[in-house]
Amino acid sequence: PTDSDSDEEDADAYKTRIDDFDKKFKRHEEMIKNFTDADTLDDAFKWMQKIDKFEDRHFKLRIEYRVIGELMNRLKVATEQKDRFILQNKLNRALRLVQRKEAYDPDNPANYGIIQHEQVGPNVD
Repeated sequence: PTDSDSDEEDADAYKTRIDDFDKKFKRHEEMIKNFTDADTLDDAFKWMQKIDKFEDRHFKLRIEYRVIGELMNRLKVATEQKDRFILQNKLNRALRLVQRKEAYDPDNPANYGIIQHEQVGPNVD
């Protein structure tokens, strides 16, 4: 295939992904509106369960962020100083790993110059 053919396919795929995301986002907004408008606690619980299932299915977080969330939840309920210290160290290490991963992500176009500069080295003309 020529470059123009692949560009058209990429544009179509990109447009369909945007349309799918817009549909999911609107559905999520409707569910949240129904949750906030719920009259009884049972209705609110029902809508919250639906929202949780929808988010798990369509807006799943990357594993790094789920680990960080779990560590934060454990830190909230930890009572012993030793446990809190260990959890804080693990949380700190996980956050640094995520920051480093995002800073050197080769798929992010904003990082292209930084990664290329480190691989090649500074230009010494």
